[in-house]
Amino acid sequence: MALDTRDYWKKRHNKRDGYVENADFRIGVAEHKRKKYRRAWASNFRKLAFLLLLFAFLVFLKKRMQA
Repeated sequence: MALDTRDYWKKRHNKRDGYVENADFRIGVAEHKRKKYRRAWASNFRKLAFLLLLFAFLVFLKKRMQA
């Protein structure tokens, strides 16, 4: 009898693709929207923080090269 790995691959692909079960007993639509909104803002904040750190680093390098 072969090893049944269908659930493993289904869960793996769902996790990779960010799939969320939207049935009422799992997670509400409003809660799903709130989580999606929070994730988007968190992502934006991380990008902004990275750009600010990059800018500060470049300013630091410029000042160091002039000295």
